[in-house]
Amino acid sequence: MLRSAFRRFFPSGCAGMVGLATVGLMLVGCVGGGSGRGEENVGRRSAAVEEFDGDSYAAMMRVAGVARRREDYASAAVLYDRARRLETRNPEAGLALGDMLWTLGRYRSAVEAYRGALAIDSQRVEGLCGLGRSLIALEQADSAVSAYRTALERNPESRCALNGLGVAEDLVGRHEEAQKWYRTTLALAPDDVTAQGNLGYSLILSGRYEEAIMALEAASGRPGAIARDRQNLALAYGLSGREADARRVARLDLEDVVVEENLAFYRQAKRER
Repeated sequence: MLRSAFRRFFPSGCAGMVGLATVGLMLVGCVGGGSGRGEENVGRRSAAVEEFDGDSYAAMMRVAGVARRREDYASAAVLYDRARRLETRNPEAGLALGDMLWTLGRYRSAVEAYRGALAIDSQRVEGLCGLGRSLIALEQADSAVSAYRTALERNPESRCALNGLGVAEDLVGRHEEAQKWYRTTLALAPDDVTAQGNLGYSLILSGRYEEAIMALEAASGRPGAIARDRQNLALAYGLSGREADARRVARLDLEDVVVEENLAFYRQAKRER
């Protein structure tokens, strides 16, 4: 019940939401500003793109980079797409296009872009991580596992691949396997807040609430901690019966009415587990 209740919120990626949507897992290597805000700009192109008449790969990549830095992701995507058609043996534009499409919430197109770039250079770990991230957004976690495992064959210490593989394994219900990958990430980078938070949430999914609390208290107290980390901690408190602690932490990010709704959910989940 717990896993199904929260899984639907996972595709929000980097973007936090309110209420129960603030809990869950998080990928590293998120690009742009998250998928939600970019979706509104799909199909819109700036005047700079409409007026751009350069026909060189270098010029298109340069202008696309400017658009990307300005968070004009739709324009950047148009230019990266043009650039990859000019240099069909260079994966750079395709990788950047995949990033922009993912940010815009166009996950199927992102998968195609990443796969196209990887067909040119199969060694690109960032492309494999982008592919895995996009497949997760499409709820194809089994396929994402394969992409992340291939990335780790290329670079066994890739934190985006280690954390991403943990997320994918959690989504298919292999929580102990997922926890192994989060712990591997933390062995390489003890201050990795994302891996620490994901480990805590994975422990919640395993029903190991006291261990989850320890992990999430550590994550929530580190620089870079976000609402998701704190609300995962509130969830762990609630499911372990520490309702006062759950209410105290939940109030750090949520309005009282939402806090009480969440507490009611924790009670129900506790009864039904």
